[in-house]
Amino acid sequence: SSPEVSSLNVSVTKGCFNPGFVVKNWNSYLPATVKINGKLQTQGVDYKQGIIVDTNGSETLILWLDKVAKTPLDIAISAQG
Repeated sequence: SSPEVSSLNVSVTKGCFNPGFVVKNWNSYLPATVKINGKLQTQGVDYKQGIIVDTNGSETLILWLDKVAKTPLDIAISAQG
């Protein structure tokens, strides 16, 4: 069994173009909070997300960022609440 996840930190070193993340074992039905380089992002504007229950019965977070960057980014994803 995989460990349950309630937060995730990602460092993008070479920039990105609208990255997407699939986080298995999210451990929450609550939506995620996203910070990029320490700045809180706005759901529905800066990112979109959904939570599904996979075939093992675990919550999986699907996250898409509306972000194009040519410089490094620090992305913090955490469960609300």
